[in-house]
Amino acid sequence: MTGVDLAVSTSAVVPLSVVVPLAGAALMAGFSRLLPRWARDLIAIAVALTTTALTLILVASSAGHPMIYWFSGWRPSGRMVIGIDYVVGPLGAGMASLAGVLASAALVYTWRYFDSARGRHHALVLIFLAASVDFCLTGDLFNLFVAFELVAVAAFALTGYRIEQPTAVYGAIDFAVLNTIAAFLIAIGTALLYGRTGALNLSQIGEALRRGEPDGLVIVAFTVVVCGFLIKAGAFPFHFWLADAYSVAPAPVGVLFAGVMSDLGLHAIGRIYWPAFSGVFSGDVDALRALFVGIGVLTTLVGGTMAFFQRDLKRLLAFVTISQVGVFLCGIGLFTARGLAGTTLYVLADGFVKAALFLAVGILVYRLGDGDEIQVGKYKLSYLER
Repeated sequence: MTGVDLAVSTSAVVPLSVVVPLAGAALMAGFSRLLPRWARDLIAIAVALTTTALTLILVASSAGHPMIYWFSGWRPSGRMVIGIDYVVGPLGAGMASLAGVLASAALVYTWRYFDSARGRHHALVLIFLAASVDFCLTGDLFNLFVAFELVAVAAFALTGYRIEQPTAVYGAIDFAVLNTIAAFLIAIGTALLYGRTGALNLSQIGEALRRGEPDGLVIVAFTVVVCGFLIKAGAFPFHFWLADAYSVAPAPVGVLFAGVMSDLGLHAIGRIYWPAFSGVFSGDVDALRALFVGIGVLTTLVGGTMAFFQRDLKRLLAFVTISQVGVFLCGIGLFTARGLAGTTLYVLADGFVKAALFLAVGILVYRLGDGDEIQVGKYKLSYLER
């Protein structure tokens, strides 16, 4: 948001977009045993739809004039930023709306997918949604880190939700280990940037770094933060955990992972680069562009190639997700406004397509008890012969 005039917002819609799903999650976790199954489903769906409506209001309100919201009225004093802010623009609010729509679809699908979905499942989905919205809107680097870790913690539990299945446990552990390493890298980079600039606000970090030439500490901080988010996105060569986790997660959970979580890792790179580093590496932007596009191309080729060798449909979609992550990274790695805008539109469209595919595969698994494409083919032949 560097160089853009931000209108200060006092609208209650901004904090409510996170408070509503968090309150819904607390309700599900605390009182689900007192509610019948249909009531839990209806309340969770209503909360997710309300959150979606709030984020769509933010998309409309911020179109053409991004807004900034200061929590508790802690506005900057001179050049010193004290409080935590939300920077609300069409890009971030659009990503938050995507998370809301897909969370709503996943909860609707859960109504019949699970024989018994306790309130813990609904609570985890709503926590995932609240943290995703927080992540998309925040303008504070540490809050960005915390929000993504809350997304990850909910995702770990959702991956291993069917704990009676050994593959689900293995996928959840693989997911947790690699993403914990990513969290350490992001935390280290955040600490280095705070030590150098004395700031956690992304715009203030950018102003402090632009006063001098980038030295080794700044380069290391940028590198470890980007590597952390590339691991969370599942980009090459950090992609191997993604297929293990996405393929064992229940179908409605796969919707959230493929349509939201992988994209958040890439969204974070753009979210950090533009306000904090765009003026710092201006002389090296061509080298950065070549590096990011190169990684994106390799990710696309590896994901697409591996997808051809998969028999399990959910694992196939997981590698397709990796391939699409590479395409998104190429667009973001151009480091141009048009590249970022085009990638955002692609992410939104692709999120809906992958969500629909995961739900369709979930129906096949529910009906056949197996997602193997050979078994699906046999079922199709037997159906046609009837």
